[in-house]
Amino acid sequence: MSNGNIVFDGTEGSDCESFIIAIRKLAFVQMRDADTWWMLNYATSRLRGKALRWHAELDATTRKEWDLFVRALFEAYPPPNGGKPKPSDPPEPEIVFRGIDGNECEDFVAAIRQYALAQRKEGDNYWMLQYATTRMRGKALRWHAELDPVIRKDWDLFVRALFKEYIFVEEREENGI
Repeated sequence: MSNGNIVFDGTEGSDCESFIIAIRKLAFVQMRDADTWWMLNYATSRLRGKALRWHAELDATTRKEWDLFVRALFEAYPPPNGGKPKPSDPPEPEIVFRGIDGNECEDFVAAIRQYALAQRKEGDNYWMLQYATTRMRGKALRWHAELDPVIRKDWDLFVRALFKEYIFVEEREENGI
């Protein structure tokens, strides 16, 4: 989605997860990812049709808080097909965490750290945290929306919460050291 195409209309087949991800990516690029007021106002300005009418019916508190807005949006517009990817969707070649299991979780954290190192951001926990949240999809993105705000603002607490939620599965064969 380009900036001008970030729109959510709430019709069948529209994807609120992609909408939220696009808002977070735009906020990250514009260095406004900590500005939940901006994200909320931008997101609500991009609602159309059924979604705009849904927003008008929300209580005042939910309309004024980013986290509550995201939770309400996810509740009102659950993923199509129970959140399962469409068979025709090609696998994404980028860092993505869907919340499948502990092994995927470990790979995700390692990939974020490796990418941060490549970007010379390995010591910037805030950057890693914000980048990681733009790479979450499906079950993982919905889990993140329910996290305590303190945890969502601290890389180390976030990683601990990830490992607590997505428990280590079993030893697996690895070709690494």
